[in-house]
Amino acid sequence: AVTAVPIEVKVTPDKEVLVTSRTVTAVTTEKVTVEGNRLFIGDSQTAKPVSILPHEVPNIAINSADIASIEHIELKTEEQKPLYEVTGSREARLLFFIPVTVPIRAEISAVDGKIISTQKPLWSLFAF
Repeated sequence: AVTAVPIEVKVTPDKEVLVTSRTVTAVTTEKVTVEGNRLFIGDSQTAKPVSILPHEVPNIAINSADIASIEHIELKTEEQKPLYEVTGSREARLLFFIPVTVPIRAEISAVDGKIISTQKPLWSLFAF
């Protein structure tokens, strides 16, 4: 049996929309609606269902995008597709002995949870 996860939607004074499920919050500037237990992003003509809820995003980012620490999760649409943009980092050693923090940005599909893209600085190729 699938257990429904409560979704909380709040609008901040500066018009950001906070979408929270199980203590994890994603920020968006786009219109979101909740119908039944389903989350949608976009206006009434172009609303797309969001199958992956905010609380599922950290696990995907940590396991699939090499992110150890998450700083920000944004829910948005690109080319009519809902996605999460996750900003975070991981600790590494540059050339095996200089400790560094590697910034990472990942785009994760809000439909199926797959990694769309990952961006790291070029110098991170030398960080292990």
